[in-house]
Amino acid sequence: MSWVPAAAGVFSRSGGLHAISIAPARAPEMSDTALQIMVDALERCPSGMSGLSIVPYLGAVTRVDTTATAFAHRAPGYSLLIVSQWQDPADTDLNIAWAKETFEQLRPYLGGRQYLNNLPADDGRISRDLWGANYERLVAVKQRYDPDNTFRLNHNIDPADGHHGPRSS
Repeated sequence: MSWVPAAAGVFSRSGGLHAISIAPARAPEMSDTALQIMVDALERCPSGMSGLSIVPYLGAVTRVDTTATAFAHRAPGYSLLIVSQWQDPADTDLNIAWAKETFEQLRPYLGGRQYLNNLPADDGRISRDLWGANYERLVAVKQRYDPDNTFRLNHNIDPADGHHGPRSS
C-alpha cells in the first residue's frame, strides 16, 4: 500500500490489514478527564493493533507567529489521532465502532482545529478551515505555481478558490 492512503486514513483491505483513522482535533490541554477517557478506550480496544497518538505542540513551535509559515497550528496544545487496525474482516464493525465511540467521548475536550496530515481522505471539509489566516496566501501561491491543480491528491487548496484573480488554464 502506498503512503498516501495510509496517511490519509483511507479504509484499506491491502495485505489483509483493515484500518480506519479518526483525527478528532487539537486539544488545548490534556485534562485528567480526557486522559482517563483515553485509558478507558485503550482498555476496551478490540484490537491490539489499534491505538491513540498524542502529539504535543509546545515549546519552540508555539513561539513562531501563526502567519510566518503555512503551518497555522502555533497555539500550545495537543493533536490526537485515533487509529483502529485489525485483520479479520468479521471485526470491522466492532473496530470502527470503537474508534467512533472514542471520538464521541473525547469531543467535549477537543478544539475545532485539526492537523491536516491526520485527516481522513473522505473528510469533505474545505482546507480553508484548517489553514486559518494563511489560507488566502496559500491560494495565491497555488494560483502562481500550480494553476491547473496538478497536485490535488491531498486535502487540496484549489487555485480557483480565493480572490486572487482568475484561474489560469
